[in-house]
Amino acid sequence: IAADIVSYARTMGFTHIELLPIAEHPLDDSWGYQTTGYYAPTSRYGEPDDLRYLIDHAHAEGDLLGDRVPDDAHQSSPPRRPASSFSR
Repeated sequence: IAADIVSYARTMGFTHIELLPIAEHPLDDSWGYQTTGYYAPTSRYGEPDDLRYLIDHAHAEGDLLGDRVPDDAHQSSPPRRPASSFSR
């Protein structure tokens, strides 16, 4: 589905594709932020070659892949907005 994901992102006008943490982690209920293997992609999403194909295909199409986790506790982090401040 890698080609479909990249094509869909491009069709929707996105220039970046954000991935949740892809490193191996011990807890299925988490989003993967308790990493145990920084250099090992989790097997939950397929084989390492599948991930490699997604990355290569996205880069070939000019998309960037990444995962950004802001450090809410750090002094230089932007202030967090309470959920009630977002308009519907």
